[in-house]
Amino acid sequence: MKILISIALAIFTVMGISVKPAAAVMDLVSLQLHNPAGAGNPESSPKSQFVMQNNSDPGVQITSIQWTFASPIFIDSTAAAPGFGGFLDYTVSPAQTYGSAGDPFQVNVLANSDVITGYTGPTSFTNGATSLLLTFNGFDAGEAFGFWTDLDKTTDNSGRITNADINGSTTQITFSNGFIANYTWQLSGSGRTAFAANIGGQVDNPPPTALVPEPISLLTFATGLIGGFLRRRFV
Repeated sequence: MKILISIALAIFTVMGISVKPAAAVMDLVSLQLHNPAGAGNPESSPKSQFVMQNNSDPGVQITSIQWTFASPIFIDSTAAAPGFGGFLDYTVSPAQTYGSAGDPFQVNVLANSDVITGYTGPTSFTNGATSLLLTFNGFDAGEAFGFWTDLDKTTDNSGRITNADINGSTTQITFSNGFIANYTWQLSGSGRTAFAANIGGQVDNPPPTALVPEPISLLTFATGLIGGFLRRRFV
């Protein structure tokens, strides 16, 4: 019996059979996106606020955060078309606490958060862009980064965006240990112009995948080899 088990294990090893672990859901990062309403202009200053906090283990840094906005959202960073209403280029958020007291995802953004987190990304955003790649060289666990810009949409010349417009946008966070957290925005409601979303992350860090034969073919192959071994031994 031990010989048979050894043969089976050897077959699995030679054929590259492996069990791919499922991606783990972990609280790696808090993300918040606010589009505050204001008197006279639904996107009055401070425009759209982006807040990110590294909740990973000590020693694990965030190296990049990619925001990709669902159509029809784009960045309105200059007075030129295609933007509507006011505009705002990249501006570092001042010291501010986001979220109510006791909120497990409450984020405290410190003054000069770009310096604290070692922000190395752009400090001027392309007008009309539909994505942002933020890079860092010192975004440690427990730290938060925040900035303002202006988001518009091509289908509303008031410069207003709502929860439904954000839905389908994605955020990808890459960590120094190789983990990648992906989030697709799905917010409730459709009429608000002030919203926030706090999320964890889906860790996608699978090992290299091996070619796995179909179960029936594998069973036939293994049975044939074992049968051949037994025939040689007892003939």
